Amino acid sequence: MQVMAEARGALEAKRQQLIPVLPREASLTSPNAMPDLAAAETLRLIVPNTLGLHARPLARLVEIVSHFRSEIQVAKSVDGKSANVRSINSLAALGARQGDELLFSAVGPDAEAALAAIQALADTNFGDTHFPTTEQAAADARGVSPLVTLGVINGIPVSPGIAIGPAALLYPDLPIVEEWTVDDVVAEWARIQGAIAAALAEIKAIEESAQQQGVAEAAIFAAHRLMLQDPELLADLQQKILTERCNAEAAWQRAIARIVEPYEVLDDAYLRARAADVRDVGRRVLRRLANAVSPSLVFAQSVILVASDLHPSETVRLDTVHVLGLVTEAGGPTDHSAILARALGIPALTGVPDILNLVRDGQLIGLDGATGQLWLAPTAEEAALLYHRRAEWQADQARAQPAGRQPAVTRDGKQIVIM
Repeated sequence: MQVMAEARGALEAKRQQLIPVLPREASLTSPNAMPDLAAAETLRLIVPNTLGLHARPLARLVEIVSHFRSEIQVAKSVDGKSANVRSINSLAALGARQGDELLFSAVGPDAEAALAAIQALADTNFGDTHFPTTEQAAADARGVSPLVTLGVINGIPVSPGIAIGPAALLYPDLPIVEEWTVDDVVAEWARIQGAIAAALAEIKAIEESAQQQGVAEAAIFAAHRLMLQDPELLADLQQKILTERCNAEAAWQRAIARIVEPYEVLDDAYLRARAADVRDVGRRVLRRLANAVSPSLVFAQSVILVASDLHPSETVRLDTVHVLGLVTEAGGPTDHSAILARALGIPALTGVPDILNLVRDGQLIGLDGATGQLWLAPTAEEAALLYHRRAEWQADQARAQPAGRQPAVTRDGKQIVIM
């Protein structure tokens, strides 16, 4: 018993030595604290967003509540699921769709003001914009089997446009994660903190670069940063490393898997697709822990990029001069990578199983991002037609872009701000 007491005392001393290197928002204090509902201020509201509460509106919600000291929880009336409003991953797992009723409960010195701020955010549609979707797009997001007809594969269209060129294959590059018991939990916790801090800096740089390019969807990466600062994620990691003495790589992989799981069982296809964002930030930290280098996305010639999957932080870094198009196995029209491809004007399709084994590096392929057609070995006649259609598409884009930059003014002289 004395030995056990001494061991526990030594571990507690080590815990006290830990100095968080993450931003204030990542504090591990009471990540799962539940308000005393008997004394709570409450707010009921209906989700107005067409696509439900996905990453970007949730990021704005987490940012709003970070300015208040009160403990805030939210519950979904239809199924009773609840979440810590400071945890973007916990909020996303609710799967709140348009029309769902949410009950916010807050206890603390500024509870009333916090709920008023949440109401004001909801009144602005949580700062969200509408992305055009159709029932077919939602069905496509669930995935379909490709149909091979006359040498053409039919995938899922995600970004319109025509592309023809040599394929450039992008292979997964992450190491296999093994698990072991660590002796120095203080050093291991510091190591995971350093990897997360470095990943946060990388994501911030990507976000700023996207903003400079004029990509409106750069707000996606603000949500990525909040995923890494999630207090519930950090508390889970702290438990695995300090108590279970798990190595950082395995602890991180297990924590990310736990977050991804509730996304994958959501009924809504658009919200379910947000699991890709969690995997994106997960891979970024894992690369840091393993000292692995991110795959190069710089190409000396024009190519069509072929991959099993492409994450948002990779998509936004693509050279739009040399990357003519994208073909992936995983994903759907509502993935953030697809949204970014559309914003960047890169033709793309997805839903092609085993694509890395169907194509070789340098092979001439063609695609139509509006129909989802993929030509794996276009004939001379098909290639000539694709080059002609691409030239027409580029001409249409060239004519549309200058007009799109002009002020939007009605016939009677009223200017409309287009966002």
